[in-house]
Amino acid sequence: TGTRRLVPLPPQLAEVLRAHRRWMIEKQRPGLEAGWVFPSRTGGLMQSSSIRKPLKRALDELASDPQTAVGRKVSAHRFRHTLNDLVRQLESGHVARAITGHTTEEMTEHYSFVGLGERMGAVSGIATLVIPAGTSTGTSSPERKNPAGAATPTGRKN
Repeated sequence: TGTRRLVPLPPQLAEVLRAHRRWMIEKQRPGLEAGWVFPSRTGGLMQSSSIRKPLKRALDELASDPQTAVGRKVSAHRFRHTLNDLVRQLESGHVARAITGHTTEEMTEHYSFVGLGERMGAVSGIATLVIPAGTSTGTSSPERKNPAGAATPTGRKN
């Protein structure tokens, strides 16, 4: 939208950026005088396509390792979705939108993907609400302490 927003910089990331800046100064990289963090080789702004080749090399390397699986299409634009998903899992809608720059909940939802781990966490949380602590979860159905007429997790009424 072209609006500016303040996003805090964690100390770990600040140190990585300081080290990068020291390297740029040491190598006298073009773009120092303009203050760019990641300038092009000529010192100007990088093109949005500049990430494609390094990303492809990284993905090719991951693909060569049988222990690594990349199940979704990966692109520079996908990073926007990843940031949105990670922030959404940690913070409320207002905080998430302040970081991502989304102006509406609908925009946040558009960039969201709810993964299996997140779904499992939600279902496990529900299980802890409906299955009393210390209750056996084996194949036999123990009696549940429910109000008269309330359905148990197995769907039977008392």
